[in-house]
Amino acid sequence: MFTNTYKKYKSLIFKKIILSLLCVFLFAGQAAANNLLYVFYPTDIRPKKMEKHITRHCPEVNITVFGKIKDFEEQIQRVPPDAILSLPPVIKKNPNFSSHIEGLKEGQRQESYILVSMNKAVDLNDLGSIKIGVLDILGRKPMKVFVSETLGTKVKIVRVTKTEDILNLLTFDLANALFVSQQSYEKFRVQSQLPLISTKLDIKMDLITMAVKENDTKQVFLKCFKRLDQQTNALLGVDQWQLK
Repeated sequence: MFTNTYKKYKSLIFKKIILSLLCVFLFAGQAAANNLLYVFYPTDIRPKKMEKHITRHCPEVNITVFGKIKDFEEQIQRVPPDAILSLPPVIKKNPNFSSHIEGLKEGQRQESYILVSMNKAVDLNDLGSIKIGVLDILGRKPMKVFVSETLGTKVKIVRVTKTEDILNLLTFDLANALFVSQQSYEKFRVQSQLPLISTKLDIKMDLITMAVKENDTKQVFLKCFKRLDQQTNALLGVDQWQLK
């Protein structure tokens, strides 16, 4: 009799533990469903791998990373998220979201952009007559307009959608120069044996930024991103996050 009672008691305790765990998982799942974040930020790693890097530190956020701007924009229209993470030119195309969280690197919220060529520097007087390679973050027409406005003259651009392809534009003489960030140039110098030359420009742009739909959700996302480790932050081109 005692044995049967003990078994029933043990079974009841086990069921309560299982029920408690289910409640925790359901609550966490519901919280993540209410904190939907879309990310578009081309890097050297695949979108799914980036998702895993961020999700590991942010279980309360439902994260989807996109490799193409078209897929990113279409999903925003199809299933609107609570927040988006990308570079400022991409954020500006989505007026329903307000920028509230910014990435910093060495205490700075902006980074320099330069032209990178092979063997000799770019003559800035020739910008209108040369082909400039870019990593496409906006789509064909918007990207051309953005680069032209940023450089202050109408330019011909050659687009790639993957970071690993951009140096090939110089290697195969498809572009005369690349318009890239200083961070990208430093990576190229380490990864490539090409005789790269940089041409300085008086251009700085904000680093990766997060924009939210509702102001009261920004603390949830900030708390999450402050937990990112050094490696994940480096993949996003920053080393810390703060409210704007």
